Amino acid sequence: MRLQRIVALLLLFGIVLGYLLVPALVPAAKHPPQLQAFPDSTRRWNQCDRLQTVLEGDRNFDVMGIVGSPTLLRNVKDPQETLYIAVGVEVQYTPAERETLREFVRQGGRAIIADDFGYADELSNEYGVTFYGQQMYDEKYIENNSFPLVQAEFNLNPYLLLFSKPTGLANFSYENVSKAPYIYTTIAKGSEKSYVDRDGDKLITPGDAHEHIPMVVMVELNRLTDPDAKNGGRLVFVADTAPFQNNLFLRLSDLEGKMQLPAGVSTYKGFNLRVMSGSNQEFILALINALLPRGGKILFDESRHPQSSGHAAAIYGSIKAVTLVTSDPLMAGLLSTGILLILAVVVLRARDKESWIHRFDISSIHRRALLPDTRNVQVERLRRALLSKVRMIQSLTQDELRAMKPTQIAQLVRDPDLNELLLNEQKVYSQEEIRALAAKMRTWGKG
Repeated sequence: MRLQRIVALLLLFGIVLGYLLVPALVPAAKHPPQLQAFPDSTRRWNQCDRLQTVLEGDRNFDVMGIVGSPTLLRNVKDPQETLYIAVGVEVQYTPAERETLREFVRQGGRAIIADDFGYADELSNEYGVTFYGQQMYDEKYIENNSFPLVQAEFNLNPYLLLFSKPTGLANFSYENVSKAPYIYTTIAKGSEKSYVDRDGDKLITPGDAHEHIPMVVMVELNRLTDPDAKNGGRLVFVADTAPFQNNLFLRLSDLEGKMQLPAGVSTYKGFNLRVMSGSNQEFILALINALLPRGGKILFDESRHPQSSGHAAAIYGSIKAVTLVTSDPLMAGLLSTGILLILAVVVLRARDKESWIHRFDISSIHRRALLPDTRNVQVERLRRALLSKVRMIQSLTQDELRAMKPTQIAQLVRDPDLNELLLNEQKVYSQEEIRALAAKMRTWGKG
């Protein structure tokens, strides 16, 4: 038992030491946390809490965050009324997470994946969509060509979107749509002069992607080839995170203010602002409402962003590990089996506790060889009671009484029988004599 306690204490000490020392050895993130819907600090321009605040104000939506892993989507009760949003994929998806998202969509789940130069391409490739990973340029922009303007068409409504150093998208093209696994809808695309600078020379070259670069693409299961398409699952890929960020989560009126148009002018670089239904904010809210027409849950994936400190990374990593294990039925089963085996070993090796209630056998009687003389006990008690009565009547302290000689105490008592009780400890009294002494002691001192 002592060895087991030592092992348990060493294991606990190792876990605590790991949480304290290992994070100190982990290199810090390259930049402070960004693109979070639930930031732990004051509102910054590169976070997404403005969007989260607007959605929380809508009673049709229940807005939450994922801090562990998107594998928890396995346990979603109503996938058709759940929207998964990942803005900025700075942490790669694991194979288990990609599989979970695939099943989530097949069951009718909705998803918005917004990224530029992160790891979203690993996920989008499974649906025939590619993030170029290099910057997209267009002749239509605000201030400089790092802020291109792109028109989107959604539900027959035009929107004017503003991006910031975006990339571009591309999707597979099938000659026979009846055999294609997915149906692609380009919601927003650049102008004829748009291009993706794939070689990084900031010039249009034959190796670059040219003309009408897709910026927002919706992917749906093909009803002609996939029976799960009836569930309505779909994904929307966006080639930039900026429209979701606080600084560019703009209304159309905010965008017009950035254009600084003269009074009475409603056209900017070929865009008729009067016919536009909105800008980034109106478009994103319209997209979310179309994906969840009856309302539902909106889950922002905060696990796609690295933590600013090693200790926070250790804690979030532990949460992610627990989520991955408990979300996979096979891994959860193996873990449960392992715990049961450990408990079985502990039970088999554990010893029964010794009886602490009955230390002796009370089922049989064992007679004592010598019983104590109760008369001696009674006489000793009477002698002590007499000394206590003398001390109280004479107002003596315990020390003063102990300092007096027996003969001095006898002079205070002045009763032959009681004095003999005090001075003659060898005398043996009968029960009748003990009762007589007790009666005399009760009356002594009252006169």
